[in-house]
Amino acid sequence: MDARPAGKRTAGKHNLASTVFLPLSALCLAAPVTLAQESEDGPTAQERTAAVEPSVGPLEEVIVFGRGIALLGTAEAASEGSVGGADLLVKPMLRTADLLEAVPGMVAVQHSGSGKANQYFLRGFNLDHGTDFTTYVDGVPWNFRSHGHGQGYLDINGLLPEIVDRLDYRKGTYRADVGDFAMAAASFITTIDRLDASFVALESGHRGWGRLAAGGTTELGDGTLTALGEFKTYDGPWERPEGLEHTSVWAKYLRQMNFGDLSFTLSGYEGDWHPTEQIPERAIGTSVCANAFCSLDPTAGGNTSRWIGGLQLAGSDWDASAYLQYYDWYMQSNPTYDLQINQFDKRWTAGGRYDRTAFATERFELTIGGEFRYDDIGPVGVEEISLKTKSRKVRSAFMPKRAGPHMTDSGCSRAPAPTITRLT
Repeated sequence: MDARPAGKRTAGKHNLASTVFLPLSALCLAAPVTLAQESEDGPTAQERTAAVEPSVGPLEEVIVFGRGIALLGTAEAASEGSVGGADLLVKPMLRTADLLEAVPGMVAVQHSGSGKANQYFLRGFNLDHGTDFTTYVDGVPWNFRSHGHGQGYLDINGLLPEIVDRLDYRKGTYRADVGDFAMAAASFITTIDRLDASFVALESGHRGWGRLAAGGTTELGDGTLTALGEFKTYDGPWERPEGLEHTSVWAKYLRQMNFGDLSFTLSGYEGDWHPTEQIPERAIGTSVCANAFCSLDPTAGGNTSRWIGGLQLAGSDWDASAYLQYYDWYMQSNPTYDLQINQFDKRWTAGGRYDRTAFATERFELTIGGEFRYDDIGPVGVEEISLKTKSRKVRSAFMPKRAGPHMTDSGCSRAPAPTITRLT
């Protein structure tokens, strides 16, 4: 507490006011005089600025567009949203997984080449290859319940960017309608019904990049048929060219029915690539590895064959879908340089989904439904090849009897044990 008398404190305040406001008052009084003097002696500051600045011609038109989607009452949380396909195509895409990066906080990185499923991170958490992130395309789940590389394996390399009409996403464990693999987030991709115009696109770039894509829409019977396809190649900066050969096709037939919409879709993807795997840091700069792009193991490679046929029905208050999928995948790698790993997965999958809005008001909505899936699994597992003994060992696998004891019918033994230059 201030021990000074009240009168002295008041006087102190008066002195402070005098100190601050008197110079300001003098400055304000002097300002008109200064301005008047400038007017008498020569041009004002505004006139001098105008003389220096160049004349401004007509401005170039800039178009800024956005997508306004009324999510009030539809989105159950702030972590849900939608992104239009047109918004996704305005930015360059280095890989197909860039589509999923439209989900806020999602990062999709590449590992083991351009043909393998990406590794996903959401809000900084590692979701591996899709273990905690599920994706549906026109009602068809693209994650694998089991896989030769990892549970929940999500490979969207066969998805053509031009067919995406919108992407709906939601993050968090707040819904029970998608079940497994949606612990962190889920995305739902809806494809286009038609193209406004036919197109042909040809791209060429550095390091063996090339892409040829084409598509169009035509009336067929009482419906509309839309088809697209692409072929692309890429070698990358690696010492051993990646040699990516990627082919994707997609078609959709849409017809209006009495109950709503009926559509058939066909999606096909064939990919072959030779990745450059991780290398020990101490190898860089040696005689066997000139730089970080060297390839110590020339035998790494992989190929994927995936075909999906789907049926979608949509009514006023219900949706139904069914699908049939064929899948054949194989990849070989050698991360430790003494034990080659061959991974394989071959299967047929059939499934379907049904949702109906049973009751809906402005404040409450009840949706019921179900989903089924059946996987007819062929050979799936991991095979190890010792570089010392040249022996093969199946570490973990599911092999039906029809595949034979040595997987000779599956085509999984596609490469001999590699010969690798060793570091000393």
